[in-house]
Amino acid sequence: MKQSALDLTAVILAGGGAVRMGGVDKGLQRYKGHPLVSYMIYMAQEFTEHVMISSNRNATQYQSYSRDVFSDLLSVREKGPLAGLLTVGQATSSSHLLLLPCDAPNTPLVALQNLIEKASAEPDLITYIETNSGPQPLHAIVPKKAVEYLSSYLKQTEHYGVMKFYRSYGCQTSRFYGNCDEAFENINSVGQLL
Repeated sequence: MKQSALDLTAVILAGGGAVRMGGVDKGLQRYKGHPLVSYMIYMAQEFTEHVMISSNRNATQYQSYSRDVFSDLLSVREKGPLAGLLTVGQATSSSHLLLLPCDAPNTPLVALQNLIEKASAEPDLITYIETNSGPQPLHAIVPKKAVEYLSSYLKQTEHYGVMKFYRSYGCQTSRFYGNCDEAFENINSVGQLL
């Protein structure tokens, strides 16, 4: 495991409805022989031993990857990835969260290392990866203080976009450019699993 200046807990977001995949539980779908979530767990464990999963179904199956599996709080259900961030973020005592989607199995470890280093230099800001194709907001380091802010933010808005929240709180980018767009591609169709 790589050492980090930050006290990290990883949060794997696997609570979405996977509408584009017919509503299956995306994190449990097999990609190159293994469930998608297993790739993200492996990546997270390169940087922290504390891994939590946000999932709104199949908790028992996810518990084979982490004993800490959380379903979105009822008060924030249907508010997208921010609901998972808030729910799991409130359950950890770590100072920072390493936020990862369950469906990006080709994410380069070096990009996550760069992300953590950038966040360590400005630990009070949310730090997210940006590539040639734009922001990758679900590859981020989120300070625990931002989770506290998120609780009140969700009560005051009807817009649950992740980037809008990041800008409201204060954020910076960790740029990862080059031939890497496919590396951050989310698996959103059954055809991509083959």
